[in-house]
Amino acid sequence: MLSKVFNSSKGRQVWPQRTICEVNRTIYDWCVCHLTPEQLQEVVPLLEETYLLGIKLVKKLVDHKLAMPEWAENNRDEAAKLRLARIEMEAHLETGRRVRSE
Repeated sequence: MLSKVFNSSKGRQVWPQRTICEVNRTIYDWCVCHLTPEQLQEVVPLLEETYLLGIKLVKKLVDHKLAMPEWAENNRDEAAKLRLARIEMEAHLETGRRVRSE
């Protein structure tokens, strides 16, 4: 596979709708099937960047949601799931940073 970032496990569905990571991975898969190797060389770095930006965005939204004490208090089970998802996102972002710096 051309991309180490898209080989990761991040992007599993946490909520009922598709995640930004799933949509980005679908676009990546389409590009691999339909673009020439030269076009892929130009597109893949941009897709990797948007993938990592999407994770940052979701992580920030989770941070804001968990920072609301009344919400966390009334939604303990979901808050626990979100905290675990946040930890996973942070680990994935660190992996993405390492991959992009290589």
